[in-house]
Formats: sequence, C-alpha cells, structure tokens
Amino acid sequence: MNLYHENRIIYTLGYEKLSIHSFIEILQNNKIEIVADIREKPYSRKKDFSRKYLAEYLDKANIGYCHIQELGSPQFLRDKVRKDLDYDYFFIEYKKYLQSQKIALKRLSEILREKAVCLLCYERDEKICHRLVVAEKLAGFDIEYGHYQIIHLP
Repeated sequence: MNLYHENRIIYTLGYEKLSIHSFIEILQNNKIEIVADIREKPYSRKKDFSRKYLAEYLDKANIGYCHIQELGSPQFLRDKVRKDLDYDYFFIEYKKYLQSQKIALKRLSEILREKAVCLLCYERDEKICHRLVVAEKLAGFDIEYGHYQIIHLP
C-alpha cells in the first residue's frame, strides 16, 4: 500500500487582497486537502483569516487546517524588514532560523506525503514571504520520497 501522495507538489498562497471566498475557491480549484498555516501568530486584521474563523471556513469546504507556529518568521525579523525593507537580511536570517526547526519541517513533510497541502501566509508576492523559503526547503527535504515541485497560487 502506497502511503505517499502522488501529487508531489507544494502549493503556496498568500491571502493578501483576497476575500475568504476567493481564497477557498482557489484552494478548491487546485484540489487542496489541507492548509498549513505557517504564520507565527495565526491572527489577521482580516478577521476571516484569523485561525478560528479560517479553520471554520475551511472545515465547511472540507479542507483541513493545521497551524505550524515553529515555521513562522520570528517577530524580530518581521519588525526589522517592515522598518528597513532589507529582504536579503530577512531571508538570510530566516534560513538560519529554519535550520533549527527540523521537527516542524519533518511534520509538514509527513503531511505532504499523504495530502495536497498549501502553505499559507499573508503576502501575495511569494518573493517577499518566508513561505518561499519553507517551500524550497521542503522541496528537497524528503530524501526518501524525492523532490517536490513548488506552485505559487495566484
């Protein structure tokens, strides 16, 4: 029996400028089975994207939800990049931080083996979001299973 999800794709999506209904439609159109929320703090000024409400909306759409706090970018890095827009520094330091999160990466890798997963964060542009780094790390993380393709959803 093959326990591995045949898809071998890591999806990512930022909810910036999306309504909850548009967000869920994108997930459904791509047959996402579980959303992995990788924000350190799963709260949002957009109420529907705060953990409690988001999980309820996803449940109604038959999409699973998990929050993996350890993969969120630390507050001090978010504060610094908001102030100085030094994304080079942000990504260098976040990659260092991610090295210490092997258990969380393994947990997410195990979910990826069985489900179509979408990494969730706020930023629409994945090039300025830590989910890009997480996806790239995961794409080569599972040596036993092989590499994954990364698709950033619009």
